[in-house]
Amino acid sequence: MLQEPNRRAYLLMDQRTWEVVYQLLVLHDFSASEIQAYFDHPDQRPIFARGSLATVAQIARIPAGQLQTTLTNYQNYAAQKNDPEFHRDPQYLQAYQGDTYYLMEQGDRFATTLGGYFIDPQHLNLQTKDQTLIPNYFGAGEIIGGVNGNDSMPSMINTWAIASAYVAG
Repeated sequence: MLQEPNRRAYLLMDQRTWEVVYQLLVLHDFSASEIQAYFDHPDQRPIFARGSLATVAQIARIPAGQLQTTLTNYQNYAAQKNDPEFHRDPQYLQAYQGDTYYLMEQGDRFATTLGGYFIDPQHLNLQTKDQTLIPNYFGAGEIIGGVNGNDSMPSMINTWAIASAYVAG
């Protein structure tokens, strides 16, 4: 994405996928009216679009033919359970259903560190992968592996950084 001229990517979804994404947006502090406002103002960023494939392509100013080719290729990958382009795990190759599409513009960004260093959970002393302590090195905050699981939790990051820094200190 960083090599694209405008540093933009687009997430294309069918109705089934949009419903899951919508619930995640609401869970992570977006209101229904805020989400609707994105659809109501397609001339503003980020772009949210809904409709036929041609409609969402037009709103996002994406060549409709290229978007159709991308979708056709993906549908074939899903049917074959083989993605020669990006080598996605077959369990994640789900064919699009229906003819209503949702498109969300994505910009480059960073959020939090997921994963991170291994630690002694009692003292936050850093460890190697084989659980050998690294003397006099301690971790705090997001860099400690497993704290946030597979998702970041914005409301907890500051308090965790303070509490874990106190323990590490």
